[in-house]
Amino acid sequence: MSAIKSKSVLARSMLSAEPSYMVLFATAVCNARCPMCFYWEEIESANAKQELRLDEYEKITESLNHLYYLSIGGGEPFIRKDLSRVVELFYRNSNTRAVTVATNGWFEKRVREYVEYLSRHCPGIQLRIQVSIDNLFEKHDQNRLLKGLFNKLLDTCKTIEELKKAGAPLMFSIGTVLTPENRDDLAALRRFLDENIAYDDLSLIYPRGNAKDAHFKAVSLEEYRAAKKDFNSVKAEPGT
Repeated sequence: MSAIKSKSVLARSMLSAEPSYMVLFATAVCNARCPMCFYWEEIESANAKQELRLDEYEKITESLNHLYYLSIGGGEPFIRKDLSRVVELFYRNSNTRAVTVATNGWFEKRVREYVEYLSRHCPGIQLRIQVSIDNLFEKHDQNRLLKGLFNKLLDTCKTIEELKKAGAPLMFSIGTVLTPENRDDLAALRRFLDENIAYDDLSLIYPRGNAKDAHFKAVSLEEYRAAKKDFNSVKAEPGT
């Protein structure tokens, strides 16, 4: 799809009375147990057999004609092996052209397959993968209660970089949730990210919602503003 046609789709979606933006929780199933997660009750009671099937997504997407932007979360979205097919239905039936998926980065192979499939089957689509990274090495694993996660997400980040270099229509984001547990480690985290990962944008996220452990969202707005200012002002070490 040409840039002109893509802009035309966006313009029609903005002028339509129908929604042009949707947040989709593709699954409540998750392999991590993040104490700051606002979706923890759904995750703990999740049953994959109760989730929407592709034929149900077919009907939903046929009723939405101008849904330009889709933001996908969970649970861990890439637990769904058919995630690319779900997105394809939105692309074909709802004129969706921009799709973001937030992931913990565990499923490197599925991320690769997702990007490659949609790059082939959905011309003109713009994909974004946001990988969650809150801390370094074992501290990140402990924070998300999933051993080996940090090393897994590094593999996923490298795969995303490779896909971008190969020409995939892909943007690469990093999302860091601010908690009392990582406040003092943010400078080291930022330096590591800048020196080791070729991301396009980076967000420090304010903890929100009904966290399972209230301690992990005990961050005031003033603390968040100060942390964000510090996070954005970190410079690389001399000689790096």
